[in-house]
Amino acid sequence: MKEKKFLAIVLALGFMSLIFFAVTSNEAIGQESKEKKLSQKYLEFLRESRDIMLPEEKEVFMKLTTDEERDVFIEPFWKQRGLGRRRTRENITTLWLLRMTRVLDLTEEQTAKIFPVVTRIEKEKMEVNQRIRKLMREIRLILNDKDPDQKELKNKIDSIKELRSYLKNKDEELENFLEENLTLIQRAKYLMFAVSFYRDLRQQLERAKIMREKIRQKNKKRF
Repeated sequence: MKEKKFLAIVLALGFMSLIFFAVTSNEAIGQESKEKKLSQKYLEFLRESRDIMLPEEKEVFMKLTTDEERDVFIEPFWKQRGLGRRRTRENITTLWLLRMTRVLDLTEEQTAKIFPVVTRIEKEKMEVNQRIRKLMREIRLILNDKDPDQKELKNKIDSIKELRSYLKNKDEELENFLEENLTLIQRAKYLMFAVSFYRDLRQQLERAKIMREKIRQKNKKRF
């Protein structure tokens, strides 16, 4: 199975820490049968989380036998999606790579080339974004002073401009690299994919936020 081979490459590169399981057609049919037995509440949960739930997480959820067990599963599931920026960014990058692999139908050779480059660039961008956030906090503190230090303020603003320029160069580096390693058809598909992925991701994250708030309100009412 091509997807299984691609995932094996990801694991070999150390990009993912979780083990993905290959799902056979018989297991898929069995899973559909189990879903039909779920109440509307849990069917809604599966629908809302379908784009951010890992295969092994769904496998565990579908093995639960009581509503109490399912409720215990759901709350930490949403809390985990609310972890810090770094973990969230890593999860998004992983999801982006896996979906791009399927949408563009990457070969094993392409996957072996692209994954480590994307991993490196995203890591570099994360570190730069952390520096930018630190500088922004420092600027905020300076502005809180009655007599802000003009020189220090300018230095930090200039530093942020340089870092943002660096991020732009990293995006261009990735675009150029992909252009060199994708076919013309894949490049066209990538343009469409890049737009739809982040649009759909924003929608999913917003739904996840709403679901977390609903769960929090329900738990408050219980006590």
